[in-house]
Amino acid sequence: MKLGELIKNIEYKEVCGNTDIGIEGLCTDSQKVKDGDLFFCYKGKTHDSHGFAEEAVKAGAVALVCEKKLPLKVPQIIVGDGRKAVAPLARAFYGFADNDMKFVAVTGTNGKTTTTYMLDSIFRAAGKKTGVIGTLGISYGEKFVAPELTTPDPIFLHAIIADMRDCGVEYVFMEVSAHALYFGKADGIKFEVGIFTNCTQDHLDFFGNMHDYAECKKLLFKDGRCKYAVINSDDKLGRQIAEKVKSLSYGLKNPADVFAVDIVEAISGTSFVINLFDELYDMKLNVPAIHNVYNAMGAAACAKILGIKTEYIAKGLSELKTVSGR
Repeated sequence: MKLGELIKNIEYKEVCGNTDIGIEGLCTDSQKVKDGDLFFCYKGKTHDSHGFAEEAVKAGAVALVCEKKLPLKVPQIIVGDGRKAVAPLARAFYGFADNDMKFVAVTGTNGKTTTTYMLDSIFRAAGKKTGVIGTLGISYGEKFVAPELTTPDPIFLHAIIADMRDCGVEYVFMEVSAHALYFGKADGIKFEVGIFTNCTQDHLDFFGNMHDYAECKKLLFKDGRCKYAVINSDDKLGRQIAEKVKSLSYGLKNPADVFAVDIVEAISGTSFVINLFDELYDMKLNVPAIHNVYNAMGAAACAKILGIKTEYIAKGLSELKTVSGR
């Protein structure tokens, strides 16, 4: 792809040099640069990758996206925030592959991983081709990619999404962490459904306080990023989000669109009757504990919104044996 075509997808301050050059790849790590790459420079909390730009050019980078002009003889695209430019350019470079599939985002302190795997099992029970992106890695079809981060960095993320599209994946269930929202890793992706599980004390080493952490979680539900929002009504932050956006709710303690009764817990699993938008149905989980009833309600609400029959929701939940480490 020509650099000039690629940068039509971002706002920039200045273009220095010839943009009629081909870009063969994207890179943010100077130690992994290949010939023909576009290298991104930005200042982080502890490091400034502008200092590695010369090394990247020597390794084969043919152009730079940077926050200031550098004394290097390659085309440079000057932007306000180099990190924020990565996601839109990665989407464009990989052909906006996310537009060819339906995405579901799951955010929250706890329950993200289990909820995505419940959704995966439900949709596969309904005969759909699925992909999962999250803490335990990336899986689709017969492929598995070992985990690095809960939400991969944008270049790798969109490379995977493009391969998912090429493999015929229809639905992608994606954990979207607070860090990913803060750094804009999933910027540009439109989610059919965004699920909020809960917010408890975590990641204060990065965010500093609960207010900033909670505000970051809210970003998923702003600016129309999610067509539908599915919110845990028993969580304080969940109720705050529900006040601001059109949403559907699940819970056990507060009024909700989806709730469970006749809950029976055992070591081997949990059974309950779900009220799924006024439809009653017996559910059986092979994973124990009440928090998994919450996860199942969130997954069931999402699946129903996306047109999955309740019988397949029950089948999918019952066929999920365990979730590693959960």
